[in-house]
Amino acid sequence: MTLLNYIPATLFCAVTSLSMLLSGCFHEEPLDEDVVSKDVRSLQIARDINPDPRIVEINLEAKESTIEIAQGVFSRVYTYNGMVPGPVIKTNIGDTLIVHFTNNLPEPTTIHWHGMRVPADMDGSTLSQHPVQPGKSFRYEFTVEDPSLFWYHPHVRTDVQVEMGLAGALLVSDDISDTQQSHLKPLSKIRQDILILGNYSAHLSKIRQFSIESHT
Repeated sequence: MTLLNYIPATLFCAVTSLSMLLSGCFHEEPLDEDVVSKDVRSLQIARDINPDPRIVEINLEAKESTIEIAQGVFSRVYTYNGMVPGPVIKTNIGDTLIVHFTNNLPEPTTIHWHGMRVPADMDGSTLSQHPVQPGKSFRYEFTVEDPSLFWYHPHVRTDVQVEMGLAGALLVSDDISDTQQSHLKPLSKIRQDILILGNYSAHLSKIRQFSIESHT
């Protein structure tokens, strides 16, 4: 695994900072929707459901959830698989990545694979893909060509949906043989952590309400 390819990205903290919009009033108790558990607010690895070692196949769902941003203070967010940020997708160069994406948001969305070389119809841009409508699904499938640390996020109303929580890291390792990367062995002892930074605009002494419609 060629560490040099993605160490700079790791130091960069992997993903743009998320400015989480508080899309509803603060509540002392959550509404009927699921609350994002503190256990899944650290980075989780997406579960590969395919036994083939050269295929990474995952299920990814976008949905609304509630997060406790401070003790007793809850806010509405968008999540991937009920997580903020979304799960880390781990692959090797040359793998086939298959993502069964389901949109359970109240609005259309897509997934864009930021920085990756993918076919146009897999890019998630509305120029090359019809947005996935609420309640609908889409299968993303492409070959992973470059080793690095990337991130994935929507390309529909990006300024709102990313800030609502839709983002995750995608780590592509380079499985070059040890003989070809012997000069990198000292780096193998370096601990690497993927950080996804977010900031919350919250004034607990005064209720601030953000509506999604106001950011169109």
